[in-house]
Amino acid sequence: MLPNWLLGKSKSKLIEELGGGGGGTSYTAGDGIDISSGVISFDPSTTPVIDPSKIYGLDDDLEALAPKTAISNPNILHNPWFTVNQRSALSVTANGLFIADRWLCYSPVSFEITRNADGNIVIDNTSIANYSAIIQKRTTTYINSLNGAKLTASIMLSDGTIKSGTITFDSSGNTQKYYEDDDIVAYVLPSANQLFGLNVKAGKSITIKALKVEVGEISTLHLDPRPEYATELAKCQRYFIRIFNEQTDAALLGSGVAKNTQSITIVFPYPSGMRTKSPAITSSQDAIIYSISDSASGALAVSISGSYCTSHSRAVNINANGLTTSVAYNIYLKPAAYIDFSAEL
Repeated sequence: MLPNWLLGKSKSKLIEELGGGGGGTSYTAGDGIDISSGVISFDPSTTPVIDPSKIYGLDDDLEALAPKTAISNPNILHNPWFTVNQRSALSVTANGLFIADRWLCYSPVSFEITRNADGNIVIDNTSIANYSAIIQKRTTTYINSLNGAKLTASIMLSDGTIKSGTITFDSSGNTQKYYEDDDIVAYVLPSANQLFGLNVKAGKSITIKALKVEVGEISTLHLDPRPEYATELAKCQRYFIRIFNEQTDAALLGSGVAKNTQSITIVFPYPSGMRTKSPAITSSQDAIIYSISDSASGALAVSISGSYCTSHSRAVNINANGLTTSVAYNIYLKPAAYIDFSAEL
């Protein structure tokens, strides 16, 4: 470790104060301080005695020691390594579906985008006469906040190769290309709320390991570790939450009191505050059963619909038949059934 008085000095100050530079003595490793390579190194075993007058009252020059750039800039994309996949999608063949959370699939022609065993996204257009794309959308407010910024987009392929490009972002414009080569086009389309889109050209195939958009003019994707799953899940659940029963038996969701002979209301607290207070609610067919006892052998609910809500919870009406008003019922989710709350853009 360098002594504290050395830590507070720039290289130019050290040379000047200790006699180096300007025709003075050049310190070497044998003197305890080596600056010949432009990097200060310190060998305590050969340290010469330094006059205390040199230690006190020196001008501090911390700015020269401050780092000029961050090691890695934050990634402003959600789920950039595709680790969160609440829908359990392995293959997508229709527009408007997600191959991983926050990553929407699109093509003007018939296509298939898949997820391989490593969790990478495969866009294979070798037999397609047009492009296929994955897209991430963000709110207009967020996109406008980036106006005028230098943005760098990076694409990491499965072999570790990284392709990147930089733009000066115009939030009022149409398509701007981050990067283009013979295989891909990476772009932003503010008018459609697309912060990032990746088109794979006709006749080409790529396997994508990770993507990044960052503020700045250099790519730092190669320095990024795989993000923590919990962190990315929380971001994704502001846009989409799936409640899924992975058990082989019915799973208890909660209890509610029948408002009338055809409706029970139960409240679902969200694990993360959602982007909107009124997410769309859908479910797998015949997802819900209800019972007065815990046997889960009761009648099948007809449908599910939204009721009053906040950004952190949603009241859901379980619409059924043959209920008894003011009687409490247990509500169960059938095996392999799900309920989705979607606030996707």
